[in-house]
Amino acid sequence: AALDIMRKHGYRCQLPPEGWERETSGEENKKSPELEYLEEYHYEDHKVLGKSTDDIVFVMTETCGWLHIRCATKETEDFVLEHLAILTEESRPDFRMLGRVPHVEVTTKMGDSANGVTMTSRTGNGAGEDGISTLFELKKGTKIVAKSLCTYANIGMQNPGPTIELFEVAEEWRCQGYAKLLLQGITDHFENMFFAHIEEVKFNVFRCETDHAHEWFRRQGFRDWDDSGEELGKYLGVEALSD
Repeated sequence: AALDIMRKHGYRCQLPPEGWERETSGEENKKSPELEYLEEYHYEDHKVLGKSTDDIVFVMTETCGWLHIRCATKETEDFVLEHLAILTEESRPDFRMLGRVPHVEVTTKMGDSANGVTMTSRTGNGAGEDGISTLFELKKGTKIVAKSLCTYANIGMQNPGPTIELFEVAEEWRCQGYAKLLLQGITDHFENMFFAHIEEVKFNVFRCETDHAHEWFRRQGFRDWDDSGEELGKYLGVEALSD
């Protein structure tokens, strides 16, 4: 549906690519080649070209049920907000725009302004299933005391939503409240991003491999979603951090 709307307004995307062969053919396969290709390779990057140039203006991929649309310009971002968000109210009630993920660096003060603690978040692109991530750094003055890397889907459990892939506190700064302060900052960041739908968005922890980390995240309101103790999560906006 999203590609159809883009094409209607002059953008170009040729799928399937040259050289791709269908797995099935004949009357029993009534799907278009494009639909069959997208269903098979939904997790790959699909590039959309400009109306009159060969510049890549959108990159689309689907991961764990979420459609990610990367916009190359302010014009294309405005197009998505104007034309694709209407799918929510019209032809696709199951489609909703959950949030915008700007590729920016932002620094905010944390806790008491006198303590000199800040959190910096930097968001950027990778490729395919690892296509977008945000690095959070908690600093006291200029020194990094804790950091976390978050992606936007737990690929291992096929759960969409912000996912903590890395979370660590420098050894000399442990047991001083910085882990909880960083997690609060990350939670606030994602709750602001997905504000309109926070009770539907999962917040995941990927491969929580030590007993200490597992118990710590459980005390912060995360649940054991796979009964193995490694994949934890909760819904944004529902469970507050414990004392």
